[in-house]
Amino acid sequence: MIGIFPVLSETPDRLIAGFNDSHLDFRVVVDVTTPEGIRLVTLTTLVKTHNWFGRTYLAIIMPFHRLIAPALLRQVAG
Repeated sequence: MIGIFPVLSETPDRLIAGFNDSHLDFRVVVDVTTPEGIRLVTLTTLVKTHNWFGRTYLAIIMPFHRLIAPALLRQVAG
């Protein structure tokens, strides 16, 4: 588990966590690369909505997500 998200796949360079439910499928992907010896961490989120409730939930959450995701990356870099 990463927070509330179950880990679905993990390698030394990539972690995929997320879940599926009746309203939406959610994934968070964390990639770590080292181009030219510098560690680069990339966070990608993917959401597939299944119905109006999933689309509404995503619309409500999106502004907060745009604040939280960069803050999480800053913690990793710190």
